[in-house]
Amino acid sequence: MAITAFSSAMKLLITEAMGVDASLFKDASVQYGHDVNVAVTSGITKGAGFTKAMSGGAATIDLENLTGSNGIAVVGTGLRVQEAVFYNPATNGNPITISFGAANPYDGFGADFSATLAPGAACHLRTADAGSDISGTNSDLDLAGTTTQALTCFLALG
Repeated sequence: MAITAFSSAMKLLITEAMGVDASLFKDASVQYGHDVNVAVTSGITKGAGFTKAMSGGAATIDLENLTGSNGIAVVGTGLRVQEAVFYNPATNGNPITISFGAANPYDGFGADFSATLAPGAACHLRTADAGSDISGTNSDLDLAGTTTQALTCFLALG
């Protein structure tokens, strides 16, 4: 399977080659309004589109245990993040920083990874199968922001 575009309402243009259920990538409640068109050649077997809410200006994304599109549990253990899009909605009003986790840091984007997104900004990461495998000690991304903001996330794993 190759994902050829991320677009609004988590609509992905998917070419079936590995028998992956395309419905895993569709969820009208998770939206990002900018098309990102890239060719992906790595084997993507799971996808999750979700909004991660913060409490007290902080949250952790556990790549081992995601609640993905349409409420489907997505277990990332043993897989790698192939593509990631993070979007800070303009309605948040303040920046959100995504970084290498503190407890079980995911180093698939680099050991010093950090990205700060202004309201309305997005970050697209493509590892091309070069990232690390997700495991019990290599699974967390930390979020820092203000009060109860939320970050929109699209992750393609394989």
